[in-house]
Amino acid sequence: MTTKNLLAIAVLWLTCLAYAEDTQNTGALSLNEISAQIEILQTQIDELKIQADEQQAVGRFSSDGDREELLQKLLDLQSELSVLSSQLGSTQPGYVVSVDGIASRGGQLYIPPAGTSFENGSLMQLQQDLSSNSSLEITGFMDAVYENDASLENGNDVYLNQVEVDLAKELNSRARASLGIIYADGFDIGTAVMEYTVLPESESSKFLRRWSMAAGRFDTPFGEDVASYASNSRKSVTVPAIVENSHNLWNDVGIATNFDLSPTNVDMWIVRGFPLQSNQDIDEPNDELNVSSGARLNFDLNSNLRLGGSSALGWLPDGSPAMQMFGVHLVHTLAAWTTTAEAITLHEDIPNVKTNRRGAYLQTVRELGHFFALGRVDYVEGSDFDLYRTLSFGAGAYLGSGLEFRTEFRSVQHGANQVFLQMVASF
Repeated sequence: MTTKNLLAIAVLWLTCLAYAEDTQNTGALSLNEISAQIEILQTQIDELKIQADEQQAVGRFSSDGDREELLQKLLDLQSELSVLSSQLGSTQPGYVVSVDGIASRGGQLYIPPAGTSFENGSLMQLQQDLSSNSSLEITGFMDAVYENDASLENGNDVYLNQVEVDLAKELNSRARASLGIIYADGFDIGTAVMEYTVLPESESSKFLRRWSMAAGRFDTPFGEDVASYASNSRKSVTVPAIVENSHNLWNDVGIATNFDLSPTNVDMWIVRGFPLQSNQDIDEPNDELNVSSGARLNFDLNSNLRLGGSSALGWLPDGSPAMQMFGVHLVHTLAAWTTTAEAITLHEDIPNVKTNRRGAYLQTVRELGHFFALGRVDYVEGSDFDLYRTLSFGAGAYLGSGLEFRTEFRSVQHGANQVFLQMVASF
């Protein structure tokens, strides 16, 4: 559960406490008195929201300590809320307020009994308690793009790029279900994943920190760019050329498993289909498709450097190999700089058609407070088209919580230069 979700739950607690004051006359405090106390706590929560938004703006918490600090502050607020709950329901230990739409203890929101002590409570236990009382999480994102490209029919184009609404629910301490609904000339299912944690971190062994399994429709974990498939996660407007001309944001139906062997992380999967660049299309799941499988390994060499490798194989219905794809990637972080490099090679061999492609990209992003800048070099070559090289420069601004503006200029060797403007909203 994200820090923002934890903060949202705290806000719901405050709202329910105010509701309880109106409906339960305890005689201990007047409405004005308890409202004043709630207002103080609300101010403190708003301050935590600002901190969370600032961390969200740069895409990550600078350290685990920052997250723990916010959780500790939330722990303190929970203790103060316990005091208020004792005044609202001192004669009803475990006082429960009915709230429509909140899935927790029997569809109600639980307020700790009066006198409950949190002084010795652990942050992990607090997270588990809040998670067990979480409701359906609804998030999403969308972006619109303006493109200037002389190769286009009119030289310009404006379009909605990605629109997605994500629903997620913690079924229990180990199980989670999520659904991503996308819009592209009509609504469709982008992701539909059921995940089960076989071995949680709280039960980790010496060699295995965490083990989870998933089934459904998901983004196939090949390479590094899979972390940027969603437009609100990608700093550039455009997709790296080798990604677009190999697996092209691979998404399919299947099963997957993840092993966290810290500092090594392993993903393995089997899906019902594979991307065929030979016909310039990605197979959609149906009963006629072939099967493919693959694996990805990530190695954290230190806190700033991660190396990884991926492989995928695909077979025709008769069992003959039809696709082999391999990739390596590197991610290096130094202060406000993040550098990503990835190389991919693809070979397809289907009846009467053979395709070979290889390429790479190198991208550097520099965070500048409420702004960022980036540069990327791409190259792709293949048996079915000429060498393709591009040089991209971009910049972006964080316009407030959940809103970004980005621009990118891409110089194409032996082709028309391109200019992109993009507005991205996350909610």
